[in-house]
Amino acid sequence: MHGYGDLDVLGDLPQPLFLVTAGFRRLQESKVRALGIGPFFADIRIDAIEEADRIGKQGHFEDLRRRHGFEPSEMLVVG
Repeated sequence: MHGYGDLDVLGDLPQPLFLVTAGFRRLQESKVRALGIGPFFADIRIDAIEEADRIGKQGHFEDLRRRHGFEPSEMLVVG
């Protein structure tokens, strides 16, 4: 699997990074492993579509915001 050419700059960014994605849990986890990007992120959240207790991507962003003490204006969502 090949990612975008700029994945290698993730490690150069000074702020904490979080990955929030949706899909089948095992597939999303295998993509993260195949791309080798896991270590770049402070936390990886998967909104697993096959799990009954989904909180959605917005729920994951809200939880990350609260846990890490960010104000909404301090967060940037890319993708």
